[in-house]
Amino acid sequence: MKTNTLLISGIVVGWLLITTVLVTFATGYNGFGYIMNGKNTQAIHSNSSLDQSHSELLVSIPTSPLSDAEKLALSYGYSEEMVARDAYNYFYSLYGIETFQKIAASEQQHMDAVKTLLDRYSLPIPTGYGTLESTFNALKAEGEKWAKEALEVGLKIEMLDIDDIANTIKNTDNDDLKAVFLNIGGASYNHLRGFSQALSNNGYTQTVDISKYLSSAEISSRGPLQYKFADKLTKEGVKLPEISTSMNANQWAGHKGNGGQG
Repeated sequence: MKTNTLLISGIVVGWLLITTVLVTFATGYNGFGYIMNGKNTQAIHSNSSLDQSHSELLVSIPTSPLSDAEKLALSYGYSEEMVARDAYNYFYSLYGIETFQKIAASEQQHMDAVKTLLDRYSLPIPTGYGTLESTFNALKAEGEKWAKEALEVGLKIEMLDIDDIANTIKNTDNDDLKAVFLNIGGASYNHLRGFSQALSNNGYTQTVDISKYLSSAEISSRGPLQYKFADKLTKEGVKLPEISTSMNANQWAGHKGNGGQG
């Protein structure tokens, strides 16, 4: 009986190993949430440590000279993620809404991801908000009024973040910058969804002005806020990683076609 059990266990383990190898070769998945395709690297947001995964990813991507604009984008991007992290941690201390705590932890991962690029190019790590100092203070004061305002500040920060990330991707020809910013940009879609859900779960109607980032036609399009941004950026040639959502692609296509509102 013991021999038969060991034999069966060995067969199962062997089958799992063979399956893993076949999937790896078929997809090019490198185990850190990325699909490697030569120089063109498509970033896929995963639950693994972003600091570790980006460090591993960048080993496969050569460095390229940075322009002054690209150096500024890295420094600004790090400070912008810091603004988000600190604002959300502060609002969590005020209201105890777990959405703030969870997304603040994600923003720390984003800071770590941008830090991998700053370290890679021997650039200084920002110690403060820089040119975003007044923006942080204004958003913090706005969110102090009540929980609804704080959640809508979350939406404002994520929309600003997505817009800046998209501009960085559009204006760089460095594959390593594109890979990192594609990944953290995709996570920002999920943050939009998280704050939208938190507003609804707490009985608040979303009233934040999104006209700065979306046209009237885009605003009136069907579907949740993160998909409005995804559709807009895809048309502009910036396709961030697939959004984590309860709807699959077929359900989303039907959702858009039957007039459903998200």
